[in-house]
Amino acid sequence: MNKKELAKRQQEQIDRMTKHLKKIREFIGWKQKDLALRLGCTNQTISNLEDERKKISMSFIQCIAIRSIFNMEVEELAKRAEETKDLDEALELSAKSEQLGRILVILLDTPESEVSKEELEAIEVLISAAKGGMAKRHLRKILPVATAVGTATIVGAATVVGAAAVGTVWLANLLKESAEAITGEAEKLEKAKAVITKGNSQDSDENDEEA
Repeated sequence: MNKKELAKRQQEQIDRMTKHLKKIREFIGWKQKDLALRLGCTNQTISNLEDERKKISMSFIQCIAIRSIFNMEVEELAKRAEETKDLDEALELSAKSEQLGRILVILLDTPESEVSKEELEAIEVLISAAKGGMAKRHLRKILPVATAVGTATIVGAATVVGAAAVGTVWLANLLKESAEAITGEAEKLEKAKAVITKGNSQDSDENDEEA
């Protein structure tokens, strides 16, 4: 590989990292300051790197360093899954480790032309879930109404109990619609997980064939 081809490949890696840095950070659950602390820079640096409008070029060294940090987080999640005695937590951490690893491959290692629409949609669903976006959207709709009427108990992600006590048909309908919407989004989340898991299985099968 000559210098021109090497420079082109490095720039492609930088472009992909710049485009998807914020998405990956949000999936992990880090704020800009969390990534900045690990990278040894300021919050503003991370903000600048994530904002494509500012035209601030990420260096290849920064790109490699950030990727290394993400790779370490994959390993850290897997390690925590092995160490915890809580089965539910272990399953959750293990799944997130696998999902993060797959997301890194799709967004950072794979040319855009080879990434399927299904994979991109699945990643968006996983990121939204990681940010709490699914529940928050419906809570923003329910809470003002429930507060105004006066009696409703909200449990977990937006499971509402006590609509009968409120005695208003329109509120009960609102709660029913929101519950149905949340159920639908939960199904989307499970489908997204399956898409990412399928990718991991395919990678494993390919590695077995090569071996």
